[in-house]
Amino acid sequence: MADNRFKCPKCGADLEDLWDGEPVSVFIGEWSEDRFRCNGHLIKPVPYPQASEQSAVNRTKSCGYFGLEVLGVECQE
Repeated sequence: MADNRFKCPKCGADLEDLWDGEPVSVFIGEWSEDRFRCNGHLIKPVPYPQASEQSAVNRTKSCGYFGLEVLGVECQE
């Protein structure tokens, strides 16, 4: 699910929020350093129209994973 509140700090693309919203999550927590993933920008014209626009083959390279601290959000107790 794309979280349009945040943009990639490197390329400005939308970020995908990988946290499931549970207070205690086994894999990704609210303050995990790898909570958000950059999916890159859609390439136009779409090189592989048979694939989804969300498919990696139709997007630029990902910039990686980011946490809330990298995105400038301050922790509130």
